[in-house]
Amino acid sequence: MILNFIHSQLANAGHALGVVSLRDVHDLYRFSKRVDIQKISHFSPYRQELIAWLKISEKLLYLPDSFYSSETIQSRLYRFKHDLNSTSTLVYKTNRFKWVVSEGVRFIIRWFTESFSENSLRRKNICKLFTPSWHWRNLKIGLVLFQGKK
Repeated sequence: MILNFIHSQLANAGHALGVVSLRDVHDLYRFSKRVDIQKISHFSPYRQELIAWLKISEKLLYLPDSFYSSETIQSRLYRFKHDLNSTSTLVYKTNRFKWVVSEGVRFIIRWFTESFSENSLRRKNICKLFTPSWHWRNLKIGLVLFQGKK
């Protein structure tokens, strides 16, 4: 169950975007039939994010207080963000754009720091900077991320 949460909310940026996959909610429901989610939630390294995901899952399945008994401020904010994303295309696209830009900046910082550490990689990356096809390819990747396609 924790791996399901990490995959959907942390690895695929669901928590950052305020998006919940119905498949993951269904998987959570199936897990809840086998294990006590209240006890498992205490072992999660991202406990506040997990509680927010559990509370939005309860809302989507119309099962109040079945996965986690109390609600935190972060879970209320996450539910509000999810509701705004569900009802407003502008809010959804704004959140997605903000996420794409932050991922792009993170990529560029990692790219530059790796370039400084190794001489051959530095030369290779400098050549990429002067290749227009490299820029177009990365721009297309950013547009695909913004549109939500994988």
